[in-house]
Amino acid sequence: PARGTTREGNPVSATSARRLMEYTIMNNQFPLPCGIATPQIFTEGPVNMNLVNTYVREVETRGYDSLWVQDQTLGKASSLEPVSLLCYIAAITNRVRLGTSVLVSPNRNPTNLAKTLITLDQMSNGRLVIGIGLGAMSRGQSLFGAPTTNRVQHFIEGILVMKELM
Repeated sequence: PARGTTREGNPVSATSARRLMEYTIMNNQFPLPCGIATPQIFTEGPVNMNLVNTYVREVETRGYDSLWVQDQTLGKASSLEPVSLLCYIAAITNRVRLGTSVLVSPNRNPTNLAKTLITLDQMSNGRLVIGIGLGAMSRGQSLFGAPTTNRVQHFIEGILVMKELM
């Protein structure tokens, strides 16, 4: 059947879609790979690793395909660095894939980032999915030593360095 239709070819209503989602979640049956964000930004207090630990184990138990982190370095809320958090998650999970959505690579040294990602992939037995992007131009980039001119060129050069090392 086409997307958005039943096996008989009838359109799926929003209510039917909601029921299907609730059924698949309750019965640990996902028709497509399904990932979910990992708690890593704590706006109402300090970092809560007990919450992260419980959440991550529950996600794996319920059959989710992957856990994802984002690259949010600056901000007022307490937050966890994404690659370090994935290393922690790799140590307490066995099956779930680990994803970066999206690492802002120009803010990082490409050689160091490649080595860190290779290490994480080895520690997780090949479960790492890497998302890398240029990121928006912001005042914060200069804090990391990131280039403020020729950003795309530097981004591409960094990707080429990482691909060579990986």
